Amino acid sequence: MIDRGGLGQGVGEVLREHAHVLFAWWHWVRDGTWTRSTFQSYVRTLRATFKMELQVGSQSACPKTAATCKELLARESALWTFCAPRGD
Repeated sequence: MIDRGGLGQGVGEVLREHAHVLFAWWHWVRDGTWTRSTFQSYVRTLRATFKMELQVGSQSACPKTAATCKELLARESALWTFCAPRGD
């Protein structure tokens, strides 16, 4: 989306920033800075915001951006699988 420029670029930039934040937090879990429960608590808010941005993007005037966001929304729960509580 970002590489397309134009109407879809803003959506792509916001989603990319969310991804950067998410993986920075994930690295904090991996290095022991955060507990997994702290991570999950923060992820709840980020996930809601990410989903909202996808919903906005799915209404984009850029047909490719709208289609990409709709596809991601259809698989939204799978995007967060690694954030779920472990069964151990």
